[in-house]
Order: sequence, then C-alpha cells, then structure tokens
Amino acid sequence: MVLFLIKPPTNKKALTALMLLLATVLAITINNLWYAGHLYRSIQSIAGFTRGMTLFLGPLFYLYTLSIVKADFKFRWSHLLHLVPYLLAWVLISEQNRGMEREDIVVLLDEFVANGRPAGPLFLTRYSLYIVHLLVYFFLARKQMKLSVVNPKNDLIISVSQRIGWLKLLTWLLIFLAASQSFFIVKALSTGYYNIYGNFALTLTTSAFVYMAAYQAILNKDSLLPDFQTKYSSVNIDEGKRQGLIKQLLSLFETEKIFINPNLKASDVAERLKVPTHVLSTLINKDLNKTFFELLNQYRVEEFIRIAADPKYAKYSIMGIANEVGFNSKSSFNTAFKKHSGLTPSEYLKQTAN
Repeated sequence: MVLFLIKPPTNKKALTALMLLLATVLAITINNLWYAGHLYRSIQSIAGFTRGMTLFLGPLFYLYTLSIVKADFKFRWSHLLHLVPYLLAWVLISEQNRGMEREDIVVLLDEFVANGRPAGPLFLTRYSLYIVHLLVYFFLARKQMKLSVVNPKNDLIISVSQRIGWLKLLTWLLIFLAASQSFFIVKALSTGYYNIYGNFALTLTTSAFVYMAAYQAILNKDSLLPDFQTKYSSVNIDEGKRQGLIKQLLSLFETEKIFINPNLKASDVAERLKVPTHVLSTLINKDLNKTFFELLNQYRVEEFIRIAADPKYAKYSIMGIANEVGFNSKSSFNTAFKKHSGLTPSEYLKQTAN
C-alpha cells in the first residue's frame, strides 16, 4: 500500500479498488487473529467487527477486474448496490447479539474458540450464501476477462495477457476460499457445530492474497495497477533531452554493461534513466529502430564475441561464456546469436578458429 501511496499510479480506479480489497482482507485477517489471541476478552467491542465482510471480497475483485481490463470503466453510484448483501448480513448479525451483556458475549466467544458454535439453519444458510455470492462474482469477473481476450488491444504497454495472468492467480485464491469454506460448512452439517478452524482457513487465504500482491508489486508493480497507455503513444520530449537520454542509455550498456544482469528488465533501465517504461520503449524503437530485447541481446552477443576471443576464457564452455554476458537460456542465446551473426555459436567459433 505504502509503495503505491508514495508514487501513485495513473490508473486511480484500479488503485482504489485494490486498496479497498487489501483493506478488507487485512481487516478480516486481524479480526481472526483477535479471536486466536483471546484479545476480545479485553476489548470485546472489536471482536467480530468484520463478520459479514466476506461479502466485500467478490464485488471488490469484480470492480478491480473491470478497472484493469476496461479502459472506459468508471465508478458509479450504482456500484454501491454491491453493498446491499453485506448490509443485510450486518442487520441479521446485529440482531443475534441484541440485548446480550458484555460478559455473555465473552463467554459465547470463548465457547466458539474452544469448541465451536451450534450450526443452526440460519447460520448454515448465511454461510452458504456467502459462498454462492463469492462464486457469482467469480463468474462475473471471468466473463470480463474472456471479453478482454476476445477483443484485445494489442498495442498496450502492459498486455492483456499479463493482466489476465495476474487476475487468474487471484481467481485461484477465490476458488480455494470457496472450497475451504464449503468444506467447513459440510463438516458443520454433519457435526452440528462450526469451529474456529473455518476462520483460520479464511485467514490463511486472505494472508496469501496480501503476500501475492506484495510480491507482484516488487516484481512488477505496473502489472498490478496497469493503465491503458499504448506502446508507441507520442512522447513529449524536446530534442535536447531525447538525445541526452539516448546518450545515458548507451552509456549504461557500453560503459556499465548492465546487460550482463540476466534478470534485467526494461523497467529497471527506465528507473535508472528516471523515465516511465513506455518512454524508454518509444525512444529505443524510434531512435535505435529496435525493441528493448533486441538491444539487450545485441550487446550480449557482441560481448560474447569479444570475450570468446580472450585467452582468459579459453576453458569456458559456450554456455559458460553465454552466462557471463547475461544469457540464462541456451535456446534464447542460440536464437539471438544466429539473428545477430547469421551463424550458430558453434559455427562462429569454428570459423574464427580457422
């Protein structure tokens, strides 16, 4: 969250939906930890404050999906209708505790944590509806994903396939959440009791979502909150600054040799140049007439040719040298080398040896 608040992305709608989703997930997690640590005994009013908030997960995931697959998506007042199921659940839950003294609630929670609670018809119906509600939004989100694949915008900087790939990871979490809660509902039907482990399974799933989002933000935060900028949209940079950026770019490759980093990404280079990734891509495409990966492989192949002739590397295998210059895949190395020189690495070395 802090990462995006420090440097807000251009897709504010996706940011809003994701922040609300993360806030809901964290609230559910904290509430269940409150149960596990028996902290409700000292601050009883906080315990259970997220009951029913599972009904936020589906709508927020659906809105988040819309915000990153539909360029014309806008938040509307009608979207507040998604809150109606939660409000109804909140009313039913409030009625359960009406007229109960604080001490009675603490005893009830102690009994729930220790042995579970009776799973009556109302309780089972409410939890079953939670699962159905989640699955409805799962299918609604999947429908939007499929529509974006059928009618893709092929010139987006963050491609449709990247967006869908990330969303599919989240849908697997939703499936696991629905499956685990279904398991505990079936168990409650057979035993007559619902125990705290159902809450812990929910906490495990929501925690996984937080870790996945954090990992994705570190790996490639642009794919987490992608905008709809196209690859070669006009870049408003004066000629002097353009030439300066190209000079800095070539210095990074020729002097610092950053290409030997096998995990180097366009976003890493853009960060060094202090420009957005799409600006870097446009500069390389228009000024150097290459894609980023063509430029990267060109320098790696040229470096391979240079050090292959160095006696210091005489005992290195072909892939050993390739690894030294940044290639970590034999197939990608062979393809890049042949594209650059017209020969395979073995053919080139034999030719130069003769």
